[in-house]
Amino acid sequence: AALGAKLLHREGADLSIYQAFMHGGLERPVNTFSFLGRMDATGSPVEYLAAPIWNWSAFYTHIVNEYLSGALTPGIRPRSYWWGLDSSILNLHMNPESVPVEVIRLVSHMKHDMMRGEWSAFRGPLYDHEGNLQLEADHQWEPEDILFMHWILDFVERIEIEEDPSEPSQAEEDAAEN
Repeated sequence: AALGAKLLHREGADLSIYQAFMHGGLERPVNTFSFLGRMDATGSPVEYLAAPIWNWSAFYTHIVNEYLSGALTPGIRPRSYWWGLDSSILNLHMNPESVPVEVIRLVSHMKHDMMRGEWSAFRGPLYDHEGNLQLEADHQWEPEDILFMHWILDFVERIEIEEDPSEPSQAEEDAAEN
C-alpha cells in the first residue's frame, strides 16, 4: 500500500485514502476504518482531512429492533447492510483545521440534499469512458447496481502507473517490514 501511495505521489497526487489501523499516530476521529489524508513524498499520511464515521450503537440497535419486530429471522443473513447518511449509522467528518470552511459548507449542503433524496451521484445520465450511456436520464441506481459496476465514469481520471525499477517492489517492502 505504501508503494502504491508513493507511486501516486510521483504522478502528482497529494491525497490518498488510508486504512486507519495502519496509521495510529495521526490524530483523527475514533470510529474510522479509513480516512482521506494529505501525503508526503514517501506516500505516508501527514494530515487527516476527512473520514466516514460509523455509529455502531445505531447499527446494532437497528439490527436488534429488526429481529424483535420479526423483519429479520435468526440464522438468516440480512440481504444488505447498505445504509447511507440518512440512516444515522454513517456520517462524514471533516477536519476543520485542514479543510476550508467553504468546502465544509458545500459538502454539508450536498450531504443534506442526499439525505432528503434530492441529489445522488448515481442519477443519470451517466456515461462510461468510451462514451456509452450506462444510466438513462432521471433514473437512479440502487445500492446493488452500484456494487456491480464494472466500468469507470467518464469524468474519473485514471492514472496508469509504471513502477520505477529503482524503487523497491511491494514484495520487497513487505519483506523489509517483517
